[in-house]
Amino acid sequence: MRLLYVEDERLIRESVAKQIQKMFPLEVFTACHGEEGLELFKKYKPEIVLTDIRMPVCDGLEMTRQIRELSQDTIIVIVTAYADFEYARTALQYQVHDFLIKPITIKSVQETVCELIEMVKVKNMDRDNKLQIQISDMLHGLISSESLFWKKQVILSGCRIQEYQKIGGFTPSDSGLILYAVKNIIEELLEVKQQKIQYCLISESYNMFYLIFYTEYFHSTMQTQQIEYQIKKLCEEMVDVLENNLFLPIAHIETGFFDGRDLYSKYLEVEQCMENDRTNQHMIIQMKDAKLEEERIIYALWKDKKFDQVAEKLVLYFNKTNSIQERQNLMIRLSYYLYIAMNEEKGEKQLLFKEFYDSFPKIKREFSEMEIAVRTTETLKKLTEKMEKMEKKILHPVIYNIQKDIRDNYSEVKLLKDYAKKYNINATYLSELFVKECGKTFSDIVTDIKMDKAKNMLNEPDARVYEVAVKLGYHDGRYFSQLFKRCTGMTPKEFQKRCDKYE
Repeated sequence: MRLLYVEDERLIRESVAKQIQKMFPLEVFTACHGEEGLELFKKYKPEIVLTDIRMPVCDGLEMTRQIRELSQDTIIVIVTAYADFEYARTALQYQVHDFLIKPITIKSVQETVCELIEMVKVKNMDRDNKLQIQISDMLHGLISSESLFWKKQVILSGCRIQEYQKIGGFTPSDSGLILYAVKNIIEELLEVKQQKIQYCLISESYNMFYLIFYTEYFHSTMQTQQIEYQIKKLCEEMVDVLENNLFLPIAHIETGFFDGRDLYSKYLEVEQCMENDRTNQHMIIQMKDAKLEEERIIYALWKDKKFDQVAEKLVLYFNKTNSIQERQNLMIRLSYYLYIAMNEEKGEKQLLFKEFYDSFPKIKREFSEMEIAVRTTETLKKLTEKMEKMEKKILHPVIYNIQKDIRDNYSEVKLLKDYAKKYNINATYLSELFVKECGKTFSDIVTDIKMDKAKNMLNEPDARVYEVAVKLGYHDGRYFSQLFKRCTGMTPKEFQKRCDKYE
């Protein structure tokens, strides 16, 4: 994230910029007048601009006007003397966010920048949702891809789940959970790949999805080939995890790099190949379609730490069959259900699915159902201990109380600086404390809590999506639906249908 500070007084400019860099993980650029500030803005495109008004060469208001012609998303704050405040009010027509009255203090700068960072994060989230819709429209030829993918090279990967209804107890209504798993896998793999790679996951139908990887053109052919190899390797690893860990046989077709302006034509080619592909056949493990009632009971007992009863239920669970493959498949289905249920209960992902699944015993021919049950119960005990240790990390009194405040008043959540004032704590320190203790920003925690409330509300009979959105403080129903899907992998309507299935 980047911040531009424009101030003609050198000592003030250098001192404030140094303090901002010290307090926040920001790239800070400085300029001594509006003309220099405008050039830096064009070059680095900062998300936040702090600017004085009265400066030589070009004043802050003229620079603000020109910035607004280039960007509507940049958050701008005017720094002004009290005597100039009426003059500064003309900046309102340029959609200035706020004013800082001179002489500014380190505390006022801290509080303002902290609030602006949170605003940028919310804007980025909203932009990501809009970008997802835009890329989906481009993929399907509804709009031209030239505006977004001009001078970009793209790899398109198409994936189809084969024989969906016969796979390990999964049904089409579980497609949201599968996409949730795919996104987690991609995010994990991208962490060790080139950070220059961006991607978008587009759901085509209950058994078809597309991954669009895109990056800038490279002058070096060797570098282009290396990035292409990394993306293809990433796709292979994703397919491997889905097939070997979730028993989801995938027909997978991908392109090499192509000009992003040809996205729709490449989509048609890949779609045709997906329909005609008969080479990627898999041995499919058939299982009876279940409503997961047993898994729900086992999870409820595990959550209450009733391990003796868990073991008793597991004996009956694995007594269904003597087949090694089917017993292993039962283990996969059980572990996947427990993983998803745990995340929905706690509102955050604490373990990767692969790490979670690898904790469970691998079924051997000589294992009786009793031995499988005992080993699985021991695994659940260890997982409980591990998660409790994770939970202890977020028991800082202030964090605990703020989270309780948010849960109790989820429709009227305050700004971070308001909670900081309530609990007499520095806002910057509080922001850092959330990341340190929870591994997430304040805004992420607010979203998690609201999405948990949303799931509980949507479970209620006759719940209406727009009413749930309003109760949670979202007055834009479309934004709420997009946010819910980003967090759960399903739209609110899809979530309700899934819940109805298990009633």
